[in-house]
Amino acid sequence: MAEVTISEPIHGDTFTVGASVLPAYTASNRASHSSPEVMRFQNTHASQIVTVGGSDVASLTNGVVLATQYGFVDIQLTDPGVKVYLIANGASTTVNITRIG
Repeated sequence: MAEVTISEPIHGDTFTVGASVLPAYTASNRASHSSPEVMRFQNTHASQIVTVGGSDVASLTNGVVLATQYGFVDIQLTDPGVKVYLIANGASTTVNITRIG
């Protein structure tokens, strides 16, 4: 699946990620410190762990580890063009990406 670039509110977009680091979201040009884009990344897999972070993210390190099934993190993006990356610790899994603010 291609990188998700979202400039309007979304609800429940999904992103499939495997054992390779992939860019999952790019902040829009409207992201700022006074008006951050708040994105929720939620793991949907019953047994695979997903790690969310910057370009140096690795499986289980350098980011926020999402527990299996329903583990989530909310990330505030305050600069345009900032990317959020995902990696799974094994087989591919699906992550829900939702703008919540």
